Amino acid sequence: LTKPPSCASYMWPFDSQEVHYAVHALCCWIICGLAWEIYVFRGQINALRTECADIEKKNEKLEQRNEVLEKRSDVVGEKNDELTAENNTLTKEKYRLQSENSSLELVKQASDSNYEFLNKRLSKLELKNSQLKAKNNALEKTNSAVEFSVTPPINGQYNASANDVSLREEFETLEKENQEFRTQIALHEKDRSLFEEKLDNMSLTAKDYETKNSELRMEVDRLKDKNKVLKDKLAALRRECSELENNQNALQRKYGNGNGRQTCSVNVTHVGQMVLNTQVPIPLSSPKHNPVASADVQETSADEAAGGSWTDVPRRRRNKRRGLNRLQ
Repeated sequence: LTKPPSCASYMWPFDSQEVHYAVHALCCWIICGLAWEIYVFRGQINALRTECADIEKKNEKLEQRNEVLEKRSDVVGEKNDELTAENNTLTKEKYRLQSENSSLELVKQASDSNYEFLNKRLSKLELKNSQLKAKNNALEKTNSAVEFSVTPPINGQYNASANDVSLREEFETLEKENQEFRTQIALHEKDRSLFEEKLDNMSLTAKDYETKNSELRMEVDRLKDKNKVLKDKLAALRRECSELENNQNALQRKYGNGNGRQTCSVNVTHVGQMVLNTQVPIPLSSPKHNPVASADVQETSADEAAGGSWTDVPRRRRNKRRGLNRLQ
């Protein structure tokens, strides 16, 4: 900052002392501005540390909540497997009873046809028996009306006429046939009573099977209702997992990577998925109210009020690289 040559002295507006004061004032102004910027940046860094700690706490709560949901999902899955196995067993038993019922129906139809055949045969035998009885009565009347012509005794015996002998032989033959038919009718009556008893037993067995089938149907309906309740619970768990995923996506959208932004490592887990080590960016601007995080905290407190205790779940190992370490 020296003066120019004497030939151009009329062009220099200030002397060296004024320029020195101006430069000194400019440097002081720049130093004050830098100090103010450093103060502002320190406040932002402290705010970012606080926000990073809050996000880590929320991450721990989310991990604990996901562990609880995983345990619930495992319990529900085991219960569902047990109910499925029991339902399959009942279904097999139902099919077996249906096959037995169909076989009993076939036996019943065969017994009914045999019973009808025996009834027809019995009616024919009764008709023939009545005819034989009528013929027997007619022969008895004829026999009582016949007068025996007795010849003089030969060797102390009386001989009947040839007509009387033939009538007696015919009567004895008819009496034997009548006795045989009576025996056959008695046997058929016995068979009929046995078939009726067998049909009664079959009807009782069919009623027992119908009662058992109705009980099995009621049990199957109860199991279907229980499966429906379990499916509803699984759907609720899936909805909670989707809400957690939506919260994670909202955090990623809110703190997306950009120019002049730093990231904080956050672990987010989902039921049935692996642990995702996602980078949640955090802006360097002053932290404001986070509606997504507050909604997440409200949802977590609501789950705790509903019976999900976070203190019963052991803590997972935190990430080795924290957002605070990144900022430091």
